[in-house]
Amino acid sequence: MKKITTFLLLLITVFSFAQERKGERKAKLEYSDPEYIQKLLEDKAYEFPNKTEFSLALIKNGEVKYYGFVKEKDSVIAVQNQDAIFEIGSISKVFTSTLLADLINRKKVKATDEVNKKLPFKMKDTVRFTYEELASHTSGLPRLPTNLMTIAVDMSNPYAAYTNEFLEDYLKNSVSLYNKGKYAYSNAGAGILAYAIEKIEKKSYEDLLQKKIFQKYKMENSTTQRDKVTNRFVAPLDYRGNVTSNWDFKSLAGAGAILSSTEDLAKFLEANLLGKDKNLTITREERAKVSERMSVGLGWHIINRKDNHKVYWHNGATGGYSSSMILDVENNQAMVLLTNISGLSPRTGLVDQINFMILKHLFETAEKK
Repeated sequence: MKKITTFLLLLITVFSFAQERKGERKAKLEYSDPEYIQKLLEDKAYEFPNKTEFSLALIKNGEVKYYGFVKEKDSVIAVQNQDAIFEIGSISKVFTSTLLADLINRKKVKATDEVNKKLPFKMKDTVRFTYEELASHTSGLPRLPTNLMTIAVDMSNPYAAYTNEFLEDYLKNSVSLYNKGKYAYSNAGAGILAYAIEKIEKKSYEDLLQKKIFQKYKMENSTTQRDKVTNRFVAPLDYRGNVTSNWDFKSLAGAGAILSSTEDLAKFLEANLLGKDKNLTITREERAKVSERMSVGLGWHIINRKDNHKVYWHNGATGGYSSSMILDVENNQAMVLLTNISGLSPRTGLVDQINFMILKHLFETAEKK
């Protein structure tokens, strides 16, 4: 999964459009929103190998629009693919944190409770971290469990062999914390959070997602289990455009295991925009500072504009997919872009860039009106 911190400077740069003067509008503003977005996606799709696919949902003022393109035989073709299934990678962390918010809302745990108190075993030495720290990447845990590389890892499917037994052994015998209280992106932390939630609820991560989130928001084609997918599954591509392996997460499912579509994710974003669900509002509360312009909630990263306007963001990447999701509650708009551009490609950051270019365009056109 991609390293979030490599995109902070990019996002802050792209999102600094508040400083533009009205007389400096670019030619792209001659396009209406649909025309601009279609042209942008089509142009970008040409830059990637054949079989590359883009699926975008844009929610604006209660209306959802879908855009889809696939590159075939060196031509880019518009398609209806809002129900096609992609791996969404680390966007899964927002859903893991939503399960935590449900526990907090039902008073089964407090955000500041220590996780070790609910585990069925003792953690190594005096290691302690809270639910809030796991969800906000401030626990002091490393990016990955240190014993992950001690097993026979298939780099085309790197998490597949890391079972609960390995995770439990890590927590019992080798876990250590570094710079606790400071932001450091951690897949280990998100995996441990989902594991702890399973222990509290006595249900699997998949069952909890279905009951607490997917059924609630009518996300009928979302799951962590490929054998449950009935819609078209977009093939994962490596950076050369060859079909590659899907990823299986086992004990680290909470970090990136969800499969979904833009149609389903649009329903989740719409529920966030309505602002009526306390579980969702809890996830967007600021928990820790990352930088002057970036903070983090439970799962969500929060971009803070100079005018105090906030935008919520997360991205994701696996070996065959890249994704980006943005939520702008104040302006009642959101977007999610799913692709089968490899997260190991040096150009995977383009997916975030596209989404923020669209957001910038929406702000500029609103100002022009």
